[in-house]
Amino acid sequence: MKKLISLAVLAWMLICTSAFAVADTLTVDSMAVAQRVSDNEPGLAKIVEASSGTHWDVVALFSVVSPFLTGFLIVLIILIFNHRNKKAKYRLMEKAIEAGREIPQSFFEEKKPKKTPLQSAFALIGTGIGLFLMLWFVADHDVAFVGAIPLLIGLGKLLAYKMEEKSSKSEENDQQNG
Repeated sequence: MKKLISLAVLAWMLICTSAFAVADTLTVDSMAVAQRVSDNEPGLAKIVEASSGTHWDVVALFSVVSPFLTGFLIVLIILIFNHRNKKAKYRLMEKAIEAGREIPQSFFEEKKPKKTPLQSAFALIGTGIGLFLMLWFVADHDVAFVGAIPLLIGLGKLLAYKMEEKSSKSEENDQQNG
């Protein structure tokens, strides 16, 4: 599932970069047309120059719509794969019943990976640091502090985990001594 989401994100990035490449090509082409037209028809050159920036409307619309479309497609793909997996599981159960075999109880239990609060805290801390560094080098330094949000949430979760661990140890000591 993680590979699928990673593939979708990479496809979205490729689409976005290709849209900007097309926009740059359109800019160069429209400038060349405007130059040729201005040599022959000065009145027509003004019209071409005025309409040469219209491709940025398409790029702006695409850049606004594409994240939502990508998110919708990722959720749709996840739902489709979950549905197929459940369908396959039910088909297998049906065949086992038809063959007269018993189905173990573990087959009905859904396996969910356990994520400890410590893992969650470290994931948020890592995300915050990565986001901070990426924005620091790519964007304005003031924008980089957006990465402090998951970083501070992760530090808060880590602090809560340590405090909970400390209180549970003190309770165990009280029960053993008392």
